[in-house]
Amino acid sequence: MQPETLQKKISASPLTKTKAGQKPSYSVVTNCTYDGVCYNAKEAQDLLAKTSDRIHFDEAWYGYARFNPIYCDHYAMRGEPGDHNGPTVFCHPLHAQITECAFTSFLHSRP
Repeated sequence: MQPETLQKKISASPLTKTKAGQKPSYSVVTNCTYDGVCYNAKEAQDLLAKTSDRIHFDEAWYGYARFNPIYCDHYAMRGEPGDHNGPTVFCHPLHAQITECAFTSFLHSRP
């Protein structure tokens, strides 16, 4: 997630090589992947903030992390609500947590 590494990947991809040298407008991190990888969201945000103004954490299967201290700083909805500046939005599809509730989502927002 280092800026130099991201620029190399942008330059190497046939889909994005014409954008090499430009600042990415949007970063997406799939957090808590199917194989169990859980990024330190705080570190990922700090690194990606150097290259992108918008960071999206896809945490479809990870809505429980806020409620267990073992995952401290490893999810987007971390920290105290009063410590954040500006709007922050989180979406956890309920169908990923409870299979009986297919096609349902929770939308969490910090004003």
